[in-house]
Amino acid sequence: MTEIPSWGLALVYWLHLLATVAWVGGAVSLSMIFIPAIQKLTDQAQKDILYREIQKRFQPIGWLALAILFGTGLIQMTSHPSYNGFLQINNSWSVAIFSKHIAILVLIGSMAIMTWGVLPELKKINLKKSVGKNVSQDEINKYDRREKLLVNLNLVLSLIVLLLTAWARSVS
Repeated sequence: MTEIPSWGLALVYWLHLLATVAWVGGAVSLSMIFIPAIQKLTDQAQKDILYREIQKRFQPIGWLALAILFGTGLIQMTSHPSYNGFLQINNSWSVAIFSKHIAILVLIGSMAIMTWGVLPELKKINLKKSVGKNVSQDEINKYDRREKLLVNLNLVLSLIVLLLTAWARSVS
């Protein structure tokens, strides 16, 4: 592999940090600010509109940040002096990086369930309600709970990824 010039590696680090700020900032904002504030609203229709609008805007940012993190992370990893090859887990740094990638895979799975499972169901519920069909409160609550669980899981996993990154940096 060709060695990356220092300006190129600095650019990769910068993009990675920007994507990290977007990802973790979004996870913190959703979990600790927006969801709790929205849950205090009494008008269910307003609550639904506001919550879906926030999710609609955050989803593309989250997936873009994840793509940038993936690409820039691979470049950083393969440029690191402790990197000895794919699945060569033979030092503390590689253990930390491997653990980080496991957490990232779980995070991607959680995000996929949210994007292609829970959010479409919530949209169906809102569509049914908008045309006057009855929707059981149990069904609404079930998907609201799943969404909240996944948002909180994403926050926890994001913080674990940051912790594992700190571990990798401390042993390299």
